[in-house]
Amino acid sequence: LGHAAGEAVALHCVAMAQVRCSAVGVEGDDGLPGRWLAAARSAAQLFQNAKLRKLEAFERVCIAGWLTAENPRKGLQSAEDAVAFCRDIGALRAEAAAASAVVKAHLAIKDISKAWMRKEVSEAVRKAKVSVARFRNLGDKTAEIQALMALVLAHVARE
Repeated sequence: LGHAAGEAVALHCVAMAQVRCSAVGVEGDDGLPGRWLAAARSAAQLFQNAKLRKLEAFERVCIAGWLTAENPRKGLQSAEDAVAFCRDIGALRAEAAAASAVVKAHLAIKDISKAWMRKEVSEAVRKAKVSVARFRNLGDKTAEIQALMALVLAHVARE
């Protein structure tokens, strides 16, 4: 790895550590929540600059998952962007992870209306089915399995 890639990996680790600390209620010394996002976005930019597209895709998927924990609607948008990016660069396994993040974001959206929440679950099922069919047609069993796992999650949420 070059300097930029090494710095990107370090920033990813910083972001991950900040997310983990926040999850257990420990904030950084500066007391500013959400600092992980700046580190993760910087990591993604450095991966892009180093032309490490699959690592950039991985970082985008991580950002989507972490955002979902904080704000499912922002996480959903980020996950959908990650799916499009992964598809554009031909990273099928990263696309499967991003598609799974889309399903998880739909399932994480909570609303005061039960009808709206059922709509989100239905959308999660629909998108998971589309992913399963896509990866099955492309013949990537690993990606298909990941999409099937997301479909199972969505069906369980229907109950």
